[in-house]
Amino acid sequence: MKAWLSSLSEHVIILVISSFVGGLFIMWLWNQSEQNWRTYQNNAYYAGRTMYNALVHHAYPPPGMTISELTATDKKYAITGEYTRIKSIPRKSRLTVVPVKRNIANPDILTPSNMRFMIFSSEFAYPTSELHQTSMQSGAEITAELTKMLASYCSNPMLIVQLDANTWKAIEGSSIWGCDSAPRDSRLIVLITALAFIAIMATLSLNSTREFDLFAKTLRIRNKIGSNSRFESRGPKELKNLVAALNDYLQSESDNIEKRAALLSGVSHDLGTPATRLRVRTALIEDAELRGKLENDIDSMTGMIESVLNYTRAELNSETPRKLFLNTLVESVVSDYQDTGHPVTFLQAEDVIVEGASSIFTSVHGNWKISGDRNIIVVGQPISLQRAINNLIDNALKYGRSASLSLEASSMSVDICIDDEGGEFGASQLEALTQPYKRGENTGFTSGHGLGLTIVDAIAKQHGGKLGFENHQNGTRARLSIPRN
Repeated sequence: MKAWLSSLSEHVIILVISSFVGGLFIMWLWNQSEQNWRTYQNNAYYAGRTMYNALVHHAYPPPGMTISELTATDKKYAITGEYTRIKSIPRKSRLTVVPVKRNIANPDILTPSNMRFMIFSSEFAYPTSELHQTSMQSGAEITAELTKMLASYCSNPMLIVQLDANTWKAIEGSSIWGCDSAPRDSRLIVLITALAFIAIMATLSLNSTREFDLFAKTLRIRNKIGSNSRFESRGPKELKNLVAALNDYLQSESDNIEKRAALLSGVSHDLGTPATRLRVRTALIEDAELRGKLENDIDSMTGMIESVLNYTRAELNSETPRKLFLNTLVESVVSDYQDTGHPVTFLQAEDVIVEGASSIFTSVHGNWKISGDRNIIVVGQPISLQRAINNLIDNALKYGRSASLSLEASSMSVDICIDDEGGEFGASQLEALTQPYKRGENTGFTSGHGLGLTIVDAIAKQHGGKLGFENHQNGTRARLSIPRN
């Protein structure tokens, strides 16, 4: 069976055929049950006509029915209306009276004028409105409708018929309208079977689509720290082919990035020697202005190569993630900038006061303090995160006058916020600078190669987070969000 379901197309064909065959079988069972029930009611109807003839025309009763005269004592009780004292009638029973009137248009002279049926049941009173009696019905038709109604309910009533003032007869016909003689009503079983069949078909269908949903979720978090670079090949054959093609593509992409990183690393190493020679020769130039321009060009050339190499390393995502204290990492980065005289500060989170609920012992609400200097633990790549924080601080110092760092943590994520002061660019402009080699309008006055924010954006996505910018009262805030789980 598993081999048959290995292909989604074969799975669909099996589901369609099974649904068609199962639907036909369920319809057959339903129609068969209704047909048996209609046959049972029709037999009860014709038995009622025969019973009428036996009562009025003194014919033979239908098979399975006995008609007997009441004993003198029981007849006395019937005449006086003390029905519960009749021997065959239970003490606690409900009475339903069905009169049989003559047909006005074609009266049957043999039909007694006061003929009536008295139905005794210990369970319920029968709804005589279902008989739909009219003045055009004959006595045989009314009696037939009566026995059909009795057969429609699962009960074992006792019948007494009054033909005239002195003629009372007891009728026993449980084999015609009793519960034991009724056909087995399979409609409820058919309905349950249909619901079970639908549930099975829906489960099989959802199991097929579930593999695609799981693959889609896995694909969405492929850049998250700790996720596998290759996907498992499971599910239908079509999904396995898709996963295999995607794994091949990802492997080819990773190989190309490694080759590019190796090439850039080799170029950076090879340019190191001539760059050193240039620096030595530049130092021999007596013209200070010319010497300074040459040194700036050499620094720009080597910095550009190093920026491209850092961006490629960020794409490779080769650093092993581990648990780390984010507070400590941010504080160490800020300390390095402060040691070199840069206006960079780290703002500790303030204590949060939480009001507690009142208890059964006191109506006074207690207060709880959540310390702001608590350690924030995340799973990440420390070197990559440090590079991202450095780039954001450099960006804040480049376009503003200072950088203030803070942490905002929740149960799901933690945000590293870097605020500049009086920056020239708004949040929307800084969003555009995350594209590779995209620089601001002050390119001629600031250093850089247009890859700083691009590297930060790549590192954020590798950690399953994102980089965003927003305006605040003093400047612009960069927000690096990282999931905690």
